[in-house]
Amino acid sequence: GKGGMGEVYVALDTKLHRRVALKILSPETASSPDRRRRFESEARAVATLNHPSIVTIHSIEEDQDTFFLTMELVEGKTLAELIPEGGMDLEALLEVAVPLADALGAAHERGVIHKDIKPANVMLDSNRRVKVLDFGLAKLRQEEPGPDAILSSDALPTATQAGTIAGTVPYMSPEQLEGKSGDHRTDIFSFGVVLYELATGQRPFLGESPAALISSILRDSPEPMDQVRPDLPRELARIIARCLEKTPERRWATAGEMGAALRSLSSSGPGATETDDRTVFRRPAVAVLPFANLSDDPEQEYFADGMTQDIITALSYWRWFPVIARNSTLAYKGKAVNVMEVGRELGAGYVVEGTVRKVGEKIRITAQLADASTGHQVWSQRYDRQLTDVFALQDEITECIVSSIEPELSRAEQQRALRKPPENLDAWSCCQRAMAEQWKTSQAGYTEAIRLLREAIDRDPNSSFALSMLANCIYEQTMAGWSDDPQRSFGEVLERASRSVELDDGDWLGHHLKGLGFLWTQRDYDSGIAEGRRAIALNPSAASAYHGSACVLTYSGNFVESIPALHTVLRLDPHYRFAGSALADLSLSHMMEREFDQALEFAEKAVRTQPGFVRGHQRLACCLGHLGREEEARAALKKLMQRQPDFSLQYVEATYPFRQSEDLKFFLDGLRVAGFDS
Repeated sequence: GKGGMGEVYVALDTKLHRRVALKILSPETASSPDRRRRFESEARAVATLNHPSIVTIHSIEEDQDTFFLTMELVEGKTLAELIPEGGMDLEALLEVAVPLADALGAAHERGVIHKDIKPANVMLDSNRRVKVLDFGLAKLRQEEPGPDAILSSDALPTATQAGTIAGTVPYMSPEQLEGKSGDHRTDIFSFGVVLYELATGQRPFLGESPAALISSILRDSPEPMDQVRPDLPRELARIIARCLEKTPERRWATAGEMGAALRSLSSSGPGATETDDRTVFRRPAVAVLPFANLSDDPEQEYFADGMTQDIITALSYWRWFPVIARNSTLAYKGKAVNVMEVGRELGAGYVVEGTVRKVGEKIRITAQLADASTGHQVWSQRYDRQLTDVFALQDEITECIVSSIEPELSRAEQQRALRKPPENLDAWSCCQRAMAEQWKTSQAGYTEAIRLLREAIDRDPNSSFALSMLANCIYEQTMAGWSDDPQRSFGEVLERASRSVELDDGDWLGHHLKGLGFLWTQRDYDSGIAEGRRAIALNPSAASAYHGSACVLTYSGNFVESIPALHTVLRLDPHYRFAGSALADLSLSHMMEREFDQALEFAEKAVRTQPGFVRGHQRLACCLGHLGREEEARAALKKLMQRQPDFSLQYVEATYPFRQSEDLKFFLDGLRVAGFDS
């Protein structure tokens, strides 16, 4: 076949007895030193890459003034041949999009930009593996654009040569069309065009002539994908829209982030988009109700609560099913319950109940598992043990529960789920008492919890559990406005969380808080995002892990990914302790995406859910300002100032750490319409 810089042949490598592709430089290109330099640059660039979705360069050769590459031979069909008229279904689309994003990410990490991503340059081989072809326009970031790049178009054969423009018109980014030296985000725009075409069967920008097409790419917004394909998730439409932003700074920062957002769609299913708090998971959720304290001493209540929390925590490390958060099950404490009603109210498929009796150094625990759909008991057991056996007992109970739900679980997963117990029982007792204080969510409760956790660390300095719990309490106390020195407090959050994961890299809470520490102390968004993703990978049932990750994503400018993460928070924990905060954060992310109706809905819901939470009032005033509802915006700001008299520009700049200055300006613009004097 023919390409922009030469012809491609199938050949036999007689030395290695394999079929290869030969890309021979055309005589016109070979006669030009600049074009030949580009050809050699292509070979060097691609040869540095090692990725299963990028064609392999074997060698660059010259024979009697003929220049050619020997390359991996890919036999299959290009996307241009495979895209159906109405677009692909979600599963088929993701089979292409995810590895393509991964391939671009691998190239960009090595400084290689493709600059000609289009369906004709992406193949599915005979095993349906994605292969990216023709890095003929690949350019190392440090290189300047050459003088003889060619404007080409497979759809528009009349396209003309134009200075420094290089690429295929329908898939080119605005900065390419303007002849600018673009970075890796030009590939992200082209990827978005391809993704739109995979989803809809049509290109997002159209024109009857090259000039009309170029004008459309530079100025027009494509028809919203979710209107063309309403059966696909709205999150996919948001991902594509982010790719197709005219300004590179508003696109995905990296192909890796874009790929992660696409991966998140694989579990949501077609049309699984919005915020029903009772969303039913594909896997049955488990609700662990508070274990009843049957001890004669009411002071042992903390022990029963601690046992309940430890079992919830242990179960949450199993990847096979979600676990309802403790805050949602706490409402059933001390009540006679109907298992089927609990299942319906919490969206749980299974319910765990139990009792704890502690007498001296002996404990008796009973536990039972019921199928919430029928009310039938699946498993029950009584345990009489010494207190020193409590940690092994928690693991035993957890394993029995899991094996009753998922008997086919592998032994490897069982080993991964068993967490390292504390080595000091006195330290563990302090942690359990601290947990009870923390859950009061009061100033006095946090103060006592922090005192107890410092005592636990004095007793056991290597307790990652105590360290991450301390970081968590300090973080929550600071976010509630009860810290005399927020920056010092956030610094300790980062310090304690870092030490926790140093001791136990499997501590999801430590990674979660380390990511937040990076955000608030160093504005290190990339490290914060990485830690948040690590926390979710370790504990995919932790609502707070998703909330923390969404917080960093929001301020980094990744609103498309923060929105589904925040929906997951409310889905995992219908009675989330910080629901007002999550709703306010949803409002902010939608607002920054210019989705003002959704932003207003969540801001109003945040204020109703948690009237004393000032961030909800801040988002409401701002959103009303952007909607042009000036009178209502002024009224909302007045209520905010009554609750928060010190609300100021200095406060906004300190507590809205946007990565992009234009995002902060946009937020302030909405407040100014409401009468905010900055």
